Amino acid sequence: MKALALALLLAACAEKPVTPSSPDAAVPPPVALDGPPLPPERPQAPPPEVPSPPPGKRRDATLLVGDAYRAAGGDLDGDRKAELALADDQRVWVVDRAGRTLAEIPAGEEGVQILTILDAEGDGRRELAVGWGETGKHRAAKAKVSLYRLQKGKLVEEIVWAPKTARNEIVAILAVKGGLFLAWFESKYLVKTARATRGAGGAWTLAESAPVRMATSYALGDVDGDRSPDVLVGRVYGDARDRDGDAFLQRPDGSRLVIPTTRGVRALVSADSDGDGREEVFLADGWHQNYGKYARALLTWARLTGAAFQSAPIEESAGQFSMSKLLAADLDGDHRPEIVAQGSHAVRVFKRRGEAWTGLSVFGLTRDIAVVDGELLAIGDKASAWIDLRGAL
Repeated sequence: MKALALALLLAACAEKPVTPSSPDAAVPPPVALDGPPLPPERPQAPPPEVPSPPPGKRRDATLLVGDAYRAAGGDLDGDRKAELALADDQRVWVVDRAGRTLAEIPAGEEGVQILTILDAEGDGRRELAVGWGETGKHRAAKAKVSLYRLQKGKLVEEIVWAPKTARNEIVAILAVKGGLFLAWFESKYLVKTARATRGAGGAWTLAESAPVRMATSYALGDVDGDRSPDVLVGRVYGDARDRDGDAFLQRPDGSRLVIPTTRGVRALVSADSDGDGREEVFLADGWHQNYGKYARALLTWARLTGAAFQSAPIEESAGQFSMSKLLAADLDGDHRPEIVAQGSHAVRVFKRRGEAWTGLSVFGLTRDIAVVDGELLAIGDKASAWIDLRGAL
């Protein structure tokens, strides 16, 4: 199970790791004489159930996605129709909405950590961005960020950045004005970021920033309405040994504006859910290195009010120990984004109604989720499906 495997990897990154044999195994608490007090243990509960009949209109995608564990959607050939990019342990390939394979490349010795479709240079043409590195079946891989352009039935590669590091892991690839925002591990615990832009000779040049310890989630969002993206950071663990993770807005000078969370953050995304021109921050928090006992699957949202962020809970998802991926997308056609949360046991969709949010379980255990032209793609361990939620939320 990819979600469980990722949780084990994160636990291994802690300075005093705890690696239970199963998500709910009884594990002695970590020894932290100078650390914060341990939180209450997570109550035992069954995982969320998908209603019967399941919500939305569904089309089977099991054969289409095969063994893929990463997916992304977007227009790669300029025809104003979204293609679907997929990656498994053996290859990366692109299909059209009819399922016809348009191009593919072998994975080789590298594993796919990040798969996203974006406009890397602000020219209106989208590229497939791949963050390559070490995965469970690619232990000797080297970290690399590549752009692929779909040209005449081929995926043509351009390497943007290949850092030399002891930990071959790409953390983020995001589009910014005129280039890319990149994040990668420069050592076992420190994450480096940079803005990549084209130099005068056409080569990519990087303007690097100071590293941040265990910053495993990044998003860009305009939280203050000044039409300039702010760098939002989530961390599974903190600055010192046995300290909980957190979240903050990182200013251009490197200073931080705290976003209140409950312990560590596994994922974050920004979206303007009320149309006021300022984006809110949505955080999958509640993480703890002893996740078998103390981690909670929390979804929190935060808004910049004056000079500080105000955070409020959306949900604690009973029966789950984490939410590992968040997406913001309009799934019901009302021109307002919903929040999709890939949890340790279920996929839930959250819709805003005034100042409140309602959640709905739409799928069970998944390897990945993606949104393509307003449809949710859920890639499950045994079955996968396209889910059209118009009229179901």
